[in-house]
Amino acid sequence: LSRSAYRILNHGRVWLESAPTQVRANGRSYSQEDGSLQLSTCERTNGTDEVLGAYNGTRWIWSTKDGLRFATEARNHMASAPIATFHQVFITGSENASTGDRRCDQKGMPWIGCDWFGAVSSFPSFRLPEEAPGRPALAWLQFYGEHLNDAHNEEHRGPRMGRWLRGAKVPEGLLSGPMGIFDDEAHTLVVSPLSNFMDFTIASDADSVAWGIMGGVESVPTGLTFSTIIQAGNGINRAFNEWGNTLMKAHGNSRKVASGERRVPLGGGGRVETHLGYETDNGAFYYYAPIEGEDMAQTLLDVKKSAEADGIPIGWVNLDSWRYFKGPGTTGGEGVPMAGGVKNWTTDPGQITNGDQGVRELSKSLGWDFMAHNRWWQNVTDYAHGNGGRFPFILESESKAFPGNGFALPISLSFWNYLFAYAKSLGIKLYNQDWLWTQYLGMEATTRTLRVADVWLEEMSTAAGLHGVSLQMCMTLPRHALGSIVGEAFTQIRTSDDYGSGERDGQWRIGRSNMLAASLGLAPYKDPFFTTSKNESHGKVVGPEPFPSLQVAISTLSTGPVAFADGIGYASTKLLNRTCDSDGKILRPDIPLVTLDRTYLEESFGDDAYPKQWPETESRAEIMATRTTVDELTWFQLLVADLAEESAIPSPPLTKKDVHLSLPSRNTSDVNTSGHISVHNIVDRDGEYKKTEFAFVPDEDYPLQIEAVALPGFQLLLLAPVIPGSSYSVLGELEKWVPISKDRIIDLELESKGEISLKIRGMPGEKVEFSFVEIISNGDTREFENFKISCSFQRGINAMTIRTSTKACS
Repeated sequence: LSRSAYRILNHGRVWLESAPTQVRANGRSYSQEDGSLQLSTCERTNGTDEVLGAYNGTRWIWSTKDGLRFATEARNHMASAPIATFHQVFITGSENASTGDRRCDQKGMPWIGCDWFGAVSSFPSFRLPEEAPGRPALAWLQFYGEHLNDAHNEEHRGPRMGRWLRGAKVPEGLLSGPMGIFDDEAHTLVVSPLSNFMDFTIASDADSVAWGIMGGVESVPTGLTFSTIIQAGNGINRAFNEWGNTLMKAHGNSRKVASGERRVPLGGGGRVETHLGYETDNGAFYYYAPIEGEDMAQTLLDVKKSAEADGIPIGWVNLDSWRYFKGPGTTGGEGVPMAGGVKNWTTDPGQITNGDQGVRELSKSLGWDFMAHNRWWQNVTDYAHGNGGRFPFILESESKAFPGNGFALPISLSFWNYLFAYAKSLGIKLYNQDWLWTQYLGMEATTRTLRVADVWLEEMSTAAGLHGVSLQMCMTLPRHALGSIVGEAFTQIRTSDDYGSGERDGQWRIGRSNMLAASLGLAPYKDPFFTTSKNESHGKVVGPEPFPSLQVAISTLSTGPVAFADGIGYASTKLLNRTCDSDGKILRPDIPLVTLDRTYLEESFGDDAYPKQWPETESRAEIMATRTTVDELTWFQLLVADLAEESAIPSPPLTKKDVHLSLPSRNTSDVNTSGHISVHNIVDRDGEYKKTEFAFVPDEDYPLQIEAVALPGFQLLLLAPVIPGSSYSVLGELEKWVPISKDRIIDLELESKGEISLKIRGMPGEKVEFSFVEIISNGDTREFENFKISCSFQRGINAMTIRTSTKACS
């Protein structure tokens, strides 16, 4: 920090150097660079933030000849955590502040329409450097675009990436999001807004990147403060996780713990949060297409009857947009044209006989919990004062982004209280707010007025929490994920495009977008899937599904909802029952499946940096990992897919260190000095294990077994710790997608003479089979003795104990 500049050091080297501060008012830009923004005073600051801790800093007061006064402050919190914060304060406010740079492309990007570029204010701002000897080689990634994964980018999916050098095309505008800057050892800086999540923007050119207020804003009130955070961490995934912890703590949101696990609010989403479900959304067999001659209620009752006959336990169903009344127009499968927003959220009796009463009767007959979908609010909505309704709404007659459509936005807590009380009366446990980017980008109010969009999310979450309803976000931009921090009722987020069998074959690739969701304590939802490769074609759906077993495995490992969408007679009981216990409760890992740091490092710094890959080409290797910890011991799981060529196998070989350093730091249990047993499975399209191999992994640097396996096959690798003080390793339920899960295991104990006991839960009538390995040492060699122990849960019993000493369950 100096009189006119600031810089960021990481591991003793300069990573970022400041670029000029800028602010807009009176229809023009005032900049430190050209002298139109004059430095009035500069002073040292210090103090204590009640969340971020003690800091030392510098405050600059700026002014212009026509009376604008603007303050900036940079704070160093290093005494408490590797954090720097940057604060803008509009001392006099600003009018006519917009950049005026709205760019619309309804033909090329009809799902986005328009975006705003430039920033009303720029602080912090950093120069993009020239490549030079002695300067650290840095790369960046930014979460950008739709579904957190840039869903409509035909060249690359997941966060956008590049080298931190002059001329870099760092994405800007309203689709921009949190950004990581990292070196080839995965030392990382995460940069994002600390407040005003729905109002921020990134502005960039060939020379610099800046954070500030979005370019469409016309008026900034006196005293408004906008803050940005930079947090350092070791490891890309870990740095994002620690950054997420900081944001959650700063805003008093407790849905996530430091080690990455989620807390699900009690009384919230019911079995939608915990059990196997059934989907009727875009891509599902019965999406707007019930069985001929039936309404959707009878069709769902037929689904229940078929599932019960097949031994498939269903706990919930999504009542999608077919349930309620839309405004004029039609909606294509991809969401364009945009007409057809919500007019009235009550039940259309043309879809379910007797409307709302029919839904209540259906709830009793099914015995399932309901997820309920909602779109964007159309300006003809019956709820608005302006249309004779009971509640205040902002009504806009013509959308600049989506011409021919009028939008509305509720602006009172009373409306949301009304809506969620109504939802509860129908048996709805989870509310899916879809079309979020359409609602946000489609309105002048949300993109040009401060705090409107933030308050919209705050009021939605507050009311949902009061009524015990959980919230899922769908069709999100990265700013929506950030905006979810304001409320604990937000528990889930879609991290993929809509499901479409055969139509969107890469929709299962969610490891990259999961990183942002996991960092913010949101359970990633992959959307549903078909479970067979049969030609399931019906209504809007055209099959077949090319990767059924991969779809099911990815969904289970994501920690979000798990739901199938097959028509009657098509569902695979075998694949679905591998997700759950006999009651349908999903057996989950502790944290979402995420892409390993190695992937980002090799794509950024490898010999073939930023290679062409899926979807521009046909292939992209996906190497993802998760973990489960029981009694301070950690089991790791890897899923490897689309690694079709030997040349794509990581070199040097992937190690356990690569895995655990890519997951949130928990404790020393990640490094087990007794070693691990690896179980390597090659899984085919239909879920059969074509090859299973066991190996001992003695230490962190021992190479893991990874092979070239083309789609639709994939690889599952389990790393099970050898229990310290014993010769055993618990492999768990190897026929399940998640062999070791806290949803099954209650407790693990070391008994005398190195024997172990394992207390597990189950349902009456359920048979549970656990696999074990005993390591028998013979000089310098080791032999494995594999054995299984079965437990049969009788009536009235829901917990049993397995003992290796007796190789029995009681």
